[in-house]
Amino acid sequence: MNHRYLRILTPLLAALTAVLLGGCDISLSVSNRTYIVDTDPGPGGDIDPRVKRVSSGGRASFRILPDAGFEIDSVSGCGGSLAGTHYTTERIWSDCVVRARFREAGPASISLSPEISHMLLYRGPADGDAELMIDDPGMTRQPSAAAARAGGACAGGAVSEFARHDSAAGSRCARDPLFRFYGPWEQAGDVLAEAGAVQGVVDAGFASLGSPGGGTGFDRHGRFSLRTTIEAIPAGGMTRTYTLVHEWVGHPQYLLIESVPQARPPGFDLAVRTRVLVTAVEAGEPDRVADGHEQGVTVMDERLDEHGRVEFHPPADSPLYALAGPVRFTMRVEQEISAGREAR
Repeated sequence: MNHRYLRILTPLLAALTAVLLGGCDISLSVSNRTYIVDTDPGPGGDIDPRVKRVSSGGRASFRILPDAGFEIDSVSGCGGSLAGTHYTTERIWSDCVVRARFREAGPASISLSPEISHMLLYRGPADGDAELMIDDPGMTRQPSAAAARAGGACAGGAVSEFARHDSAAGSRCARDPLFRFYGPWEQAGDVLAEAGAVQGVVDAGFASLGSPGGGTGFDRHGRFSLRTTIEAIPAGGMTRTYTLVHEWVGHPQYLLIESVPQARPPGFDLAVRTRVLVTAVEAGEPDRVADGHEQGVTVMDERLDEHGRVEFHPPADSPLYALAGPVRFTMRVEQEISAGREAR
């Protein structure tokens, strides 16, 4: 372009710009809105700070502070995440609330209302010996003078495998359960009632029901009930176990085992697992092989639901009656009850 024209156009363009923009203020404005992140600490702790103002698209961080004797149970809100005691939100585009909940820490127990209550009911021959073992790792072991007076009982002793009734009592006491009884099974309830370590925790009772009538076999039968009550659990949950082994000679006319829930508190998970194993061997034959497994005829091997029932009444043509008498039966019932908080 000719420089002569540039010298003419430049002042004209400057003058025109001044006219067009004269008296006008021009500025660039960008919105920068602020949002409020509020907090809601439950009992047992605090959140620091309590409130934060955050620019649009920003993040906020908080410290979650449990009181003495408490720990963090859950933190939620504003799409955030927890790392230790620090909670950081996602990017903030609107007002929101961070909520923290706390629970008792360590070995502190949680009172249950109503309590957990569960019953194991067994109906069968009223004769023979029994071994009853109750264990609860969360409870303090105390020697049971009542159990010791039972003669064949271990005062807090236990075994990993169930011994035959003609073994020496001392050989069966390898570790310490909460309660252990060995002797005539109709006495187990009375001994349990006198054992201070389990008073108010587990109760059992035996009732003679007379003759079942019909067929050959035992002359009388009885009902044994074992009921547990859990009024409080550790914060981390608990497991309680029961094992009842009943041995008698003679064919069973009727066996009934029930797992019966009684009471359940809201807000807690409960798992009840029950196994019933009945075996039969001819008298004089060992009921276990070298590795500890049962041998002989398996009469019953059932696993019950929380509220389950198994019933056995062998017919007249049952192969059990082909065994040369006398026949020794062993019934083993194992029940495990686990309780804890419901998952949030």
